[in-house]
Amino acid sequence: MRLKGYLVNLDGSKPDGTTFYWNSSTTRSDSGAHSCEVIYVTGVEWLD
Repeated sequence: MRLKGYLVNLDGSKPDGTTFYWNSSTTRSDSGAHSCEVIYVTGVEWLD
């Protein structure tokens, strides 16, 4: 499977008023905590 999309940073608030954020990693050489990519998917290609 191949995903097409954008790396994004998210922030928002929950119904109880608390806020949250997720930051996307922007480098391939990081590791550990905070090294995940958050992707807004715009397309999916199934590979054989």
